[in-house]
Amino acid sequence: MRIRVFPRSFFESRIGGDDAEILERFNVISINTPCLREKPPFSTDLLTHPNLRVVYFDDVENPADPEQQNFQFMTSDDAETIVNFMRSSDLQRPLLIHCTAGISRSGAVGDVFID
Repeated sequence: MRIRVFPRSFFESRIGGDDAEILERFNVISINTPCLREKPPFSTDLLTHPNLRVVYFDDVENPADPEQQNFQFMTSDDAETIVNFMRSSDLQRPLLIHCTAGISRSGAVGDVFID
């Protein structure tokens, strides 16, 4: 399975792009930041598409940092959602993963699925 990690801006910059076409060609994991009140960069009617899984958790560098105390950590339910999504996905279809910067969270999730 091919895995690509992107920043959120990759999807946001596709003005006039066809989200439905992307979701037909790829499996997509959309990691959104609750502390920034991010919404997935896909049209609302596609949020339940079978090739898209949307999760919400913050990028937390230091849980002891008072400025990050209200951040939402990745939960075991988030991890289970992602694993179940991948188990039910067509693994011949490439996987696209995005988070805000396309570094920490999306990279960590992608790393789990590398053969």
